[in-house]
Amino acid sequence: ALPHGFAIYKARLTDPSGAILAEVPALVRSTDPLPTTALYLQLRQQVSTAAAIAGGKFDQAGADQMRKALGAALAINPRDEQALRVGGSIYEKVSDFASAAKFYGELAEVRPADPAVLALLGGAQFRASRFDDAEASLLRSRALGAVAPAGSEELARIHLSRRDAAGSLPFLSEALSAAPSRQDLWFLQADAAAGAGRNELLADSLEHGISLGGLNVERRRQLVDFYIRTGAK
Repeated sequence: ALPHGFAIYKARLTDPSGAILAEVPALVRSTDPLPTTALYLQLRQQVSTAAAIAGGKFDQAGADQMRKALGAALAINPRDEQALRVGGSIYEKVSDFASAAKFYGELAEVRPADPAVLALLGGAQFRASRFDDAEASLLRSRALGAVAPAGSEELARIHLSRRDAAGSLPFLSEALSAAPSRQDLWFLQADAAAGAGRNELLADSLEHGISLGGLNVERRRQLVDFYIRTGAK
């Protein structure tokens, strides 16, 4: 059950072997009364209005109109999936990550087993500097099968914020496997490797990062200093 509102979803009917026989509309709800048909149609119209504004560039008047439309929709159903998605995305767009996390947190109540929703929530929590909450959301997302490069990088940076260089390295490796042209990530991995005492990885990361171009004077000096200190070539 939900704490507020209701959600419509597709329930799957399966045979004993697990094969899907049919998908039928189903409802999960709180103890709040369901809206009338007229109110439900009004809800859908308000969500459509907010989504249309969110999909393009908007000025202050448009932002006010969008907030009004979202407020009207969520007053009818506080757990409308589309309204919560639109709200989260628009607040991300304007870098209000605390508000985005609120919307995505309520969306996660509607879709608690959706790894993509949990990844959105974790990303917003991370950008709002709620690192413990972000870690919990991102790890739940991974447990449900979503291992995204952005989430791996966020988990790495969470470990680094705790001065846990060694703990960040597996996540940095995942992020770099997906984005090997990210020079900043190679240098971040070099710093983490230095903190973890992983000398070979430090040198390898610096070499990869430097090979991607640019002057990188300080990083070149760091690599030369490492070679001199260790006698490596």
